[in-house]
Amino acid sequence: MIRGLIVSLLCLATMFATAQEHFLLKGQTRDTTLAPLSFANVMAIDTVTKEMKSFAVTDVNGDFRLRLESGKVYELKVTFVGFVPISQYVKLEAAPENPMMIVMKEAVNSLDQVTVISEMPVIVRGDTISYKAEAFTNGDERKLEDVLEELPGFNIRDNGDIEVQGKRVEKVLVDGKEFFEGDTKLATQNIPADVVDRVQVLQNFNDIAPMQGLMDDDRLAINIELKPDKKRIVFGDIEAGGGPKSRYFGHANAFYYAPKTSVNFIGDANNVGQLALTINDYFRMTGGLASLASRSGTSYRVNAGDLDIPITDRNSASDLTNNLGAVNFTTSPSDKLRISGFLIGFDNESTLGSNALRTYPQLDESTQEELSTNTSIATRSGLGRFSATYKPNYNMQIDYNFLGKTGNIDQVILRNSQLLSGSNELTEDQNRRPESQTHQLRMFSALNEKNIISAELSYSEEINESAHLLTSQIPLFEGFLSDTPEVLQLNQEQNINNKQYNAAFNYYRILNNTTHINAAFGTNTSRQSLQANLSATELINSPNQQLEIDNRYFRLQFKKKWEKLTVSPGLSYNNYSVDLDERPTEKSNYFFPQVNLTYDFSSSHSLEINYRESIEYSDISDYTGSLLLERYNTLSLGRNTLRPANYHTINLSYRNFNTYNFFNIFGGLNHQQIKNAFTNDQELEGVENVLSRINAPQANQVSSLYLNLEKRFNYVRVSGRGDLQYSVLNNQFEGLLIENENFTQQYQFNASARLFKKLSVRTSYTLSINNYKSGAVSSRFINQRPSFSTTLNIKGFRLDAEYALNKYTNLTQDQTTFFDVLDVSLSYRKGKSPWEFKLQGLNLLNTTSVRRDSFSDNLISTFSYAIQERYGLFTVKYDL
Repeated sequence: MIRGLIVSLLCLATMFATAQEHFLLKGQTRDTTLAPLSFANVMAIDTVTKEMKSFAVTDVNGDFRLRLESGKVYELKVTFVGFVPISQYVKLEAAPENPMMIVMKEAVNSLDQVTVISEMPVIVRGDTISYKAEAFTNGDERKLEDVLEELPGFNIRDNGDIEVQGKRVEKVLVDGKEFFEGDTKLATQNIPADVVDRVQVLQNFNDIAPMQGLMDDDRLAINIELKPDKKRIVFGDIEAGGGPKSRYFGHANAFYYAPKTSVNFIGDANNVGQLALTINDYFRMTGGLASLASRSGTSYRVNAGDLDIPITDRNSASDLTNNLGAVNFTTSPSDKLRISGFLIGFDNESTLGSNALRTYPQLDESTQEELSTNTSIATRSGLGRFSATYKPNYNMQIDYNFLGKTGNIDQVILRNSQLLSGSNELTEDQNRRPESQTHQLRMFSALNEKNIISAELSYSEEINESAHLLTSQIPLFEGFLSDTPEVLQLNQEQNINNKQYNAAFNYYRILNNTTHINAAFGTNTSRQSLQANLSATELINSPNQQLEIDNRYFRLQFKKKWEKLTVSPGLSYNNYSVDLDERPTEKSNYFFPQVNLTYDFSSSHSLEINYRESIEYSDISDYTGSLLLERYNTLSLGRNTLRPANYHTINLSYRNFNTYNFFNIFGGLNHQQIKNAFTNDQELEGVENVLSRINAPQANQVSSLYLNLEKRFNYVRVSGRGDLQYSVLNNQFEGLLIENENFTQQYQFNASARLFKKLSVRTSYTLSINNYKSGAVSSRFINQRPSFSTTLNIKGFRLDAEYALNKYTNLTQDQTTFFDVLDVSLSYRKGKSPWEFKLQGLNLLNTTSVRRDSFSDNLISTFSYAIQERYGLFTVKYDL
């Protein structure tokens, strides 16, 4: 570890030193009226090697700067759409005292000029920025994520999110067609790098023609343009291999793109803990369909049962087997009709083991629980989507969407609970069968240039059937089931059904090019039902609950844009009717204000403020006045007197992407106040408890701050990020108010460098500090994680190594734990051969467990998780 860090620091220091030996050439681009030309491309070409040595895009003032080696002759090329390209030679013997002035003339259209401009590294047209991939890459990239990491302003986060200039990319398109619902991680980890021609950033993305420019979402998408020779053919790759201890790995990608039809296939089968589909991917694709009614200010918590589908990785499970098959298609039978969809099925079997030290803040500090858990999980799930879009003309669009999902989760949990009073062995058998379907019909029509309407009808149904059997060696919940004979076994069967009906109508009046008014009205209806049986030797309770919530709303929104400032205030009126068994119908009225303020200093420099008020209704189980089995030591009890939670949310975001010096700043501040938040009144008997659902007696507060700084040099990229969150959450313990404070901090520093075009070095240091306080009990955890990775390419051989060390400290218990993970792989590919051979060693140091902590309003835990032991793989890959 120390050697690795020393080597990486020396490499980075060498690069910085090299950079300091170069001279900085500053310049300005102007048109013939001396007005600045922003987003012009400036390239310095080595006249000997013919390689691009430095590149810049002019900023809003038309300024640029290049780092050039002294004594060399460079051809300086400046290009801008609609202007005659400029080429001249420069040689620096000393740092220039004055900026170079470049005056460009408007171009007379000619085939030669069009050809030159089409190969510009960066082209800006309106809200679209297009990057020529080969201008920024060196040919060693394997997947799309490797290409995107090399583009200015792009960042790939650990969870698979793509960020461009600090904003999250919501959709990925390939040749204009959605790739698996636009999922970012599936795209970045599966699309081969060598098929990418250009990457287009689509700002203010809206694929509904009549609605362009009217929505406030400010969405961001990227479109991957394929190379001409990759169209109308099948491309992709197949990889398979195995290793000792019956380890196996198989993965396949196949892609076909043509002007009217595209088909994508992804298949995966392995028992080494590598996931083709992560939990984040799952939620991105099943998070529902974009709805016109989503801005009504109302939301519902629904226990659909798939929120805790366990999709783990090799650093969370001791044994893990994954099988996945996925197909995505898009076809256009005519110019007016487009049909698309996907089907995904996966099978996951995992074994998890953990040891935990659990502290209950409301109990005496000496009352701690040592809990060891072994869990076996089998998950089978499927999801699919079908969409049809009909566009009879530019001014009208009709959409139909269907989204369905189904699952079957079997879980067996063996627990050993150690207390000062003794120990207990418990077994939990759980089975959940969630299902859901959503149908949506939407219409958009531009009646004329000044009047636009849209309408939506949707229906969704979510069902969760579950069975939960808890067995114990000593009596269960004696303090709470005193009317029941000695209970050694509890059995619960539960069925929750939720149906939602939505109808919405929107009218837009375009007053002028910068002003419009939006009026909307609609209705949302949620009908939930709960059937449950909790029994021991005899039936304890059998609730049968019905809940219906009707919301009728009217919303008025105004949007005005000046040269740099955009203001969009709105107000919605909501009328609610709530019917709950054993409670009179409740009627209420709310006004919800919202406002969006955006100030654009330039196209890449902005400040945005959002404020919104909304309410949320809880799940039906929270209104049920009967005991429900939640966990091995927890029963829950609902209350039909719950009121909806009221949210006041304000967000501030700032971004400044500087194309002149490549110093970028992204940051934000968020604050949320929640009145009548859903929480618990806790009753404890030992470590067993009953949680009664209540509204928090005083408002919860959640604040967060993040700041990201990034600087690029010729060969080096450095960045730092800080994330802070502070929350005060309120609950009750036996009727007494308890404040729970949570302050989490995470600071990360990253540095990467590319040396000699063959060696890439990346270092990172992450510091996480978690402070928890509940009543008189406080805990403090610190985790330090330095890491180092490198990639070396020499004559067809590629060596990848990644090392991470974790120093985990529980300051409350004065305990420090070290664990580290080392992965190494060596692959070989001869020239342009489609064959690649790889030897991998994962977890070579054979680390057996990792440490983590968690905090809730009634529990503080420090976990030790078992992870997959050391293993090796030999795989063979073939490019189609």
